[in-house]
Amino acid sequence: ERDRLFAGLSTIKGLAPVVSHANFILVKSAIDPKRIFSELLARDILIRDVSSYPMLSEYFRFSVGTPAQNDYVLNAIREICG
Repeated sequence: ERDRLFAGLSTIKGLAPVVSHANFILVKSAIDPKRIFSELLARDILIRDVSSYPMLSEYFRFSVGTPAQNDYVLNAIREICG
C-alpha cells in the first residue's frame, strides 16, 4: 500500500512525497501544510503537521492505512490541491 499511496501522491501537482521504507509518508507541499492539515481534519482525516520542525517547514506526514483509507486520503488531498 505504501508504494501505491506514494505513486498516487506523486501525480498530485504541488506534492512531492519522500521515498521511505517506514509505515508513514513524508510529503513536501507547495500548499501550506497547516492548510492541508486543517482541511483534512475537517474531513475526519488526521495527519501530522511537521511544518514547525526544523527543516520541515514545507512538509506534512501521515501513516499508510488500508486500501480504503488510502483511497479516501488521496481523494481528499486531490480535492484540496485541485
